[in-house]
Amino acid sequence: MARRASGEQKKTKTNERRASVAKVGGTVGPRRAIQPESSSVGSTKRRPSAHVDSHNQLHQQIAVRAYLLYEQSGFQNGHEVEHWLEAERQVKGEQAA
Repeated sequence: MARRASGEQKKTKTNERRASVAKVGGTVGPRRAIQPESSSVGSTKRRPSAHVDSHNQLHQQIAVRAYLLYEQSGFQNGHEVEHWLEAERQVKGEQAA
């Protein structure tokens, strides 16, 4: 394979972009490839930390209750969703009362 001279251009396979070839023969990728991508999904507004904390606490309570239900069932596999939904119902029922 012959080396390319400095500054000589070659096509890359990605989107038919051109990349420079360095003197040592390495390829320098397009500039935007090294910039971090920003996510266009979701809102840019942050939730208040109190809301996130309460959500995490609720999730943790449900997880503990679901595990207890799993334990009560004799550690039978295949009922994860049922245990989770029952635990969620119990925890949310306690909060509403």
